[in-house]
Amino acid sequence: MAAEMFRSSEIHNHFNKLIWVSVSDPTEKNILLLILRQLDPSEPPRVIPFELRKQVGRLLKEKKILLVLNDVPKLSKEDLKGLLITLGESDKGSKVLITGDNPEVANFVEDDSLIELKLLKHEQSWDLLKWELLKKLPCPPEFEIHGQLIAENCNGLPRDIVSTANALITKLRRIDDPSGRIQLVAKNLVKIEEKRLDGSAKTCSITESIHKFCQKESEPDRENFLQEFIKHDREGFFPVIDGVKKNRRVCVHGHISKFIPKFISSSRQEIWLRSFVSHSNEAFTLHKNDISKIRAAFNLLRVLDAKPINVKRIHSELCLLVHLRYVTLSLKGDVLPEAISKLRNVQTLIVHTTSRTLKIEANILVMVELRHFETNASATLPKKSGASEEDERLETLCGISPKSCTSELFEKLPNLKKLGICGQLALLLDGKNDLLCKLDKVEKLKLLNQEETGDEKLKLPTWITSSKQKGQLNSLILGPSTFHGSLRTLTLSATCLSWEHIFVLGTLQQLEELMLKDNAFSGKEWKVHDDGFPHLQILKIKNLHFENWKCSRSHFPRIRRIVLFKCEQLQEIPIELAHIPTFQELHLQNGGEIAKICAMDIREKKLEMRNTNHNIVFKLLPKDIFR
Repeated sequence: MAAEMFRSSEIHNHFNKLIWVSVSDPTEKNILLLILRQLDPSEPPRVIPFELRKQVGRLLKEKKILLVLNDVPKLSKEDLKGLLITLGESDKGSKVLITGDNPEVANFVEDDSLIELKLLKHEQSWDLLKWELLKKLPCPPEFEIHGQLIAENCNGLPRDIVSTANALITKLRRIDDPSGRIQLVAKNLVKIEEKRLDGSAKTCSITESIHKFCQKESEPDRENFLQEFIKHDREGFFPVIDGVKKNRRVCVHGHISKFIPKFISSSRQEIWLRSFVSHSNEAFTLHKNDISKIRAAFNLLRVLDAKPINVKRIHSELCLLVHLRYVTLSLKGDVLPEAISKLRNVQTLIVHTTSRTLKIEANILVMVELRHFETNASATLPKKSGASEEDERLETLCGISPKSCTSELFEKLPNLKKLGICGQLALLLDGKNDLLCKLDKVEKLKLLNQEETGDEKLKLPTWITSSKQKGQLNSLILGPSTFHGSLRTLTLSATCLSWEHIFVLGTLQQLEELMLKDNAFSGKEWKVHDDGFPHLQILKIKNLHFENWKCSRSHFPRIRRIVLFKCEQLQEIPIELAHIPTFQELHLQNGGEIAKICAMDIREKKLEMRNTNHNIVFKLLPKDIFR
């Protein structure tokens, strides 16, 4: 009841400040210190108890405050009396709420201020358990039934409910989250932006208050956080770049073209930098004359995540940064030189290039620590790429050209889990090549069709006009044995396949996530036939130009999330989708007006169904469009 009141908007509007203190060490001094820490963290506490009382009392007088002392255990009479006198000194209309099962508290308050709670009803017990476990997070449907049973067995006793919730949190953390992430989320320190198929967090963000805390902790005299450098006038940065030698981890979000020259000039001093991160929107080209200076400044670097920094080619001197483990490179050329193999400790290597193709001269298979390699181009591997005994470590290979996809290559990569192929897919999808169906360990597969032409900017096939291009695309064939049944995630982009062939994907028994992008399928109508997609949970469609979508609830019995982005010609979204019990989220963006109306009809239908089944959860996104 106290927590519900504390969260209400009416209470937030009435008081200037709300303070919630959970009391574990029941002495007057400790309680006052906890209150002082929330009233004014910057004010040092007084040592003498009498002065500490006056200090807290003075701060309480300055604002209209609601102070909740939650679950106060047994206190000595002197401590409790002194505490209540201090808390009662405010003349601004402040209020103090003390909760607990200590009967002695009742002796120090007025009779009309005392509320004796009866045992909680079932709904109240369930609400309290949800609050203790999830705070403001939505309750997962799978937890609803079991959670209500647990709440009912607590017999309406608040203390038993809280104790049970704490025990559940500890148990879940040990089993599912040994690192303690629970996701942080339960304490509102981290927000989940997107979830994986198994329900775990895929992308997260921190709250504004935690961001401010991290900024404070990343001040120059600290060592364990990224120090953010911000441009504050025409030339200067804060903190000053000359003090960079004090930092181990540096982050530059903007004005990197101004930062790098000053950073290089300050690198004559000894620098112990371990991480350098930049997500600046502007690009900065690193010239040949600056390479040696950068290498000296980054000599001990382990993490280089700086896509805005461009180099025309990878100089051998950059490959002397042997401590690097995570690298993101931006390359204006089309060659990844052999010298890159000297980065023997690299575990993740990501190469962005302005070219449509990338010639890899380095033998990445002998980089014994390499686990993840990605590029945005169609990359060809060296013809003679002998593998070492450690090549089993490579788990991700994205951006590989179809020309380099051979049986010999994949035999050397027995633990490959994520594969991305970019280029002329007709070499693989010609109805004769059975290479893809042999990849029994690959769980995530991305196929991007890209025609090889002299035009560096041409990528197929957002818009197709010439008969030559159509002929090449028609040579792409999906057959019942094109893919291995182990696939869980499949992405098709620019393949222009016929909707008649999509039934093949429904036969993949493990397929849980399907992404269709940039004319992956062409034609005006998608009519789902046969058994549909019995195991599909996530369907993402981007920039497809179909007009009609015909399906029933039986075609997507396990679907959880559907994303429709830039499908502007789609007339209707099937209302039948609303009857799928697992369907929880529809994200429609850049769609037609009729499609928007269909989306709102689906939401209304879901709300009607919720009246009889409280386990139903549904979100229609983005919220700024569907209010």
